[in-house]
Amino acid sequence: MYELKIKNEKLLNLLQRLPEKLPETGGIIGGKNQEITEYWVDDDAVSKGKYMCRYTPNVDVMNEKIHKWSEKNIDFLGIFHTHYFGIRTLSKGDIEYMYKIMNVMPLSVKVLYFPIIVFPEKEMILYAIKNQTMEIIQCDYYII
Repeated sequence: MYELKIKNEKLLNLLQRLPEKLPETGGIIGGKNQEITEYWVDDDAVSKGKYMCRYTPNVDVMNEKIHKWSEKNIDFLGIFHTHYFGIRTLSKGDIEYMYKIMNVMPLSVKVLYFPIIVFPEKEMILYAIKNQTMEIIQCDYYII
């Protein structure tokens, strides 16, 4: 139930779009029917040049993008960010942020996804948080 699909070319395009040398960059994912069809890379992240070990999204631009997606019937699926040096697990800050985001979601949003893109491997590790229970789980994604 808690899994996503993504087309191979969409995943490759996202991986190529992310900087390989700049830690903690990110953006949002959107789609329909548990499939990532859209992504947006947060080139204007607040953290650029300020905090090299923390991704702080440009929330105003992000919310504007989510609103535009919703007008096109594209669901907001979650937020992704990068980890470096092969770190595949969530940090304490990641977990706190997931709770913070889910706490402001309507109950109609059952789950949000928080993929971590791991460098230098260029691997996506998928985590999800369930709205009702606030349980965080690692889940699967499928390349189609």
